[in-house]
Amino acid sequence: NIPNDLFNGRQRIYHTGSGQVCLEGCASKEETVMLEGDWINVENRLGVRKIYGSDHLAIRRPGRRQIIMFKGSDAAGERAGGSLYCDEICSPCITDRRAYEADTLLFDSGFVFRVGNTDRALLTQPLESRSDDLKAVRVQGADGKTYLIAANFGTVEQEVVMPMVKGQRLACLNGQEKGEGPVLVSGGAMRVFVLA
Repeated sequence: NIPNDLFNGRQRIYHTGSGQVCLEGCASKEETVMLEGDWINVENRLGVRKIYGSDHLAIRRPGRRQIIMFKGSDAAGERAGGSLYCDEICSPCITDRRAYEADTLLFDSGFVFRVGNTDRALLTQPLESRSDDLKAVRVQGADGKTYLIAANFGTVEQEVVMPMVKGQRLACLNGQEKGEGPVLVSGGAMRVFVLA
């Protein structure tokens, strides 16, 4: 949710892979703005990049106030203008009610976020694995260092290979592992490495 109301001058600027989008806030009409590419940057303060998933990024604008600023009775909150308009960055963007069978996979998407002073596009690279259960990404942090983030959603140990040049090593930030070769991630585990 990205507030787009009187506190930001009723205007929010988004940078995307297909150019700049300027959206007026307050009393906006209901609409969905479909975006090209796999990243969006909110005024160099928040960066979002899609790592995997088949759906496009979109900005959903419900056309009503949806951020509650204080608690109270619903009627009093509505009369007092107790909420703000906001734009919603979505992927997928589903606006209708749908029925799903039991055990249906509803979402399988991955994103990288960076808060603070951000580049227009985050430098990321999804890494290949032998199983759909293992999701891994190489990403450049705000500190300029390169990180490997790997999550194993399966039950058996999986291997991921991080492209490195000779002499580079991976140091695990949430465990003791260090090494120059493939990284092993146990079933149900997540590992974060920094390239040294």
